[in-house]
Amino acid sequence: MKVLKKRKIPKKSTHKNLIQFHSHKNQKHMFCESYLESDVYLTFEFLKNIVSYTVQEFRVQFDLDGRPSTYTPDAKVILHDDYHSKGVIVEVKRTEELIKPKVWRKLRRARQEFVAEGYGFVICKDSDFQVQPRLNNLRLLYRYRDSLPEQETQNLIYDRVRGNDDVTIGELNKLVKQRGGLDTNAYAMASRGLLTLDINQVITPNSLVSLGGVK
Repeated sequence: MKVLKKRKIPKKSTHKNLIQFHSHKNQKHMFCESYLESDVYLTFEFLKNIVSYTVQEFRVQFDLDGRPSTYTPDAKVILHDDYHSKGVIVEVKRTEELIKPKVWRKLRRARQEFVAEGYGFVICKDSDFQVQPRLNNLRLLYRYRDSLPEQETQNLIYDRVRGNDDVTIGELNKLVKQRGGLDTNAYAMASRGLLTLDINQVITPNSLVSLGGVK
């Protein structure tokens, strides 16, 4: 497998939807070529085992059916305590694309090449990531990622939640607002994994909250 010059994603394209996605985990803006990619990377932001990830970092060339074939991984992920020393290669594909023989042959060959070089290789499908209401809940929480309250407000929320199993996120936001804080502080804490919300159920003011992170 030969590594080629990095492919640059054009900021404007007449052929593909280019979506700018701000990654808090990577502390920079990233460009995606599909809404599925942005939804996958949004999910990465909430997965604690993912340290960081890069998008279309490099291209490679390998032999496929007796001819040279170029392949650009959609992303490379670095995991906590992962035995893949070079990271995990991520391919983002819609399910209907994966049933095409030509596409599947290329991905199978790419996996063989990367595994031989010490990488992991996974395929992220729409059926696994564009699942509702989970996806909309992640989008909701991500809006408050930068709004983490001061420690005094966090302690106020912790004291109310600790030892209680019937506290709602609406109640917490109301409590904080009464003390002069933002009525979205509880959402911000949940987005950072400091509070637990069940993201497989539609998040409303009546959603129950506990200590921990999103489920």
